[in-house]
Amino acid sequence: MDNYCINGLDLLSMLENGAKNLAMDVDRINSLNVFPVPDGDTGTNMRMTIEGGVREGQALQEKSISKISKAMARAMVLSARGNSGVILSQFFKGLSLGLEGYDDVDIKAFASAMVSGTNRAYSVVSNPTEGTILTVMREAGQNALDKMTKNVSLEDYLIRYLAEAHESLKKTPELLPILKKAGVIDSGGAGFVLIVEGMLRAVNGDILEAKENTNSVSKPDISGFTADSELTYGYCTEFILSLIHI
Repeated sequence: MDNYCINGLDLLSMLENGAKNLAMDVDRINSLNVFPVPDGDTGTNMRMTIEGGVREGQALQEKSISKISKAMARAMVLSARGNSGVILSQFFKGLSLGLEGYDDVDIKAFASAMVSGTNRAYSVVSNPTEGTILTVMREAGQNALDKMTKNVSLEDYLIRYLAEAHESLKKTPELLPILKKAGVIDSGGAGFVLIVEGMLRAVNGDILEAKENTNSVSKPDISGFTADSELTYGYCTEFILSLIHI
């Protein structure tokens, strides 16, 4: 993979590895899920979402980063499950918009497109909540872009992005009281970090095998939720509206 130029097949390789890295630790991500509803499916929803996009990219095998990112993003939107999956799909939709019209891009253009992904994710949430995956995306993307130096490699950029994401994720309990009460970090943010970790590993030539995580994980303390608790939203509903011109 060229350090200074990223094409569609490079992006596909990164997202394939990101999806595998998430799949290997999906049970832990599920166990962290206490917001917005403690239903323990954030990791599963994010996995289904990104794997839908990866399958489309694998079928397409398009070298143009514009074409393949657009196709994968559309597939993620159609595959999105749950709140975390919808936000993840819209991040990659925003990324594809930032890459539109290019066969390949340099690292700064890719970093700017990652920020476009964050902006898109925020724009589709009616009441964005800080201390969630949105915060991790925003702080990692903007800080990594702001700290870029001339002639930075893709590996260097992703190392910085990942470091910023980890730092942001660590602070999520301070921003969202329900996380602090349960003693956990944000599940969606943690899942996103796994995807970025997998992307970086792909750039370093560490291609993962698709394996299920069989490790047992401890459950967070959600004792604040009882049979008498009142949740504003008890479940998530997603639908896709297709406009037909007659």
